[in-house]
Amino acid sequence: MAVAVSAVLTAGALAFTDEGFIAAAGALLLAHLPVMVVEGVMTALICRYITKIYPDMLSRTMGPTKES
Repeated sequence: MAVAVSAVLTAGALAFTDEGFIAAAGALLLAHLPVMVVEGVMTALICRYITKIYPDMLSRTMGPTKES
């Protein structure tokens, strides 16, 4: 999501600047698509690994527990 949001915001800024930058905004988004896919796949794999190895790590709450 980080790459997607930054690419969309940059493309939006380029598109609203001048008509000559609309093509550059499209090229920027197109160039970042593979990075977005790789980022999503890596995040999914890491979350799956953490869930498998440390199942309670992602389900912990940050508030006080009933034990205290």
